[in-house]
Amino acid sequence: MSSPFHGPPRDKSQFISAQLAGDQTVVFTFYHGVYRMAQGIAAFPDGGMAKYDVDVNILGTFHIPSGKLTVVRRQKNRDWQPGQGHFHVVMTRGPVALISEAGQVRDGYTSGVKHYILNITTHELKPVWLKEELAEKGYALSEMHIANDEGTLLLISPTLEEDKRQMFWDRDASIIPQLWLRYPTGEYVKVAACRHFERVAGDDIIYWQPTTRIFYAFNIKTRQTRPLPGYKQPPYQDVTEGVSADK
Repeated sequence: MSSPFHGPPRDKSQFISAQLAGDQTVVFTFYHGVYRMAQGIAAFPDGGMAKYDVDVNILGTFHIPSGKLTVVRRQKNRDWQPGQGHFHVVMTRGPVALISEAGQVRDGYTSGVKHYILNITTHELKPVWLKEELAEKGYALSEMHIANDEGTLLLISPTLEEDKRQMFWDRDASIIPQLWLRYPTGEYVKVAACRHFERVAGDDIIYWQPTTRIFYAFNIKTRQTRPLPGYKQPPYQDVTEGVSADK
């Protein structure tokens, strides 16, 4: 219902993100939002502030074979500015999903971010304080990967000072981030100082050093590093076969 100060309700509900985990389950995030625009004197002089009747963020899973829909977390927005703080599926691997929640915080307009590890099988949702934990070590949160099905994370992190110059990574060779592993126990282990992460292969974190052009593998379980002389990148499919540029 409209009022002298706010107009009729507007529904801005929408799916925010979704990813297929394996081949049977979709992890999704949804925003349920209903707001009313300021009007009349409430909109003076710069449009005023919208009033939110509903401001809820939802994280869920959908099991394709059974059609079962599970709401993992239905969260009324209390920490973020109205209409923000949406859940987002960053990535999935096996039974694990990395979830983020971000926006401008409620008690100010500074940007904030939270992360969670979701066990897709049990629907257990655990907060992980990646930004804060790395900051205690003097590093910034930059790039993330799920390294194994247990929820070990690979974090590629420059120092806090280097992070301010991150836009110059391609031109400033002095910026060399650290590769960190964060185990499910919360323990951090430094893999290497390297800006050339290649991929995760089984239990190995593969990267290479530009000074030697040698590839290395850090094993997640043994925590040992070994060189990979003669390592070849996985072959790529030739998509040019049978294609002609003739008009």
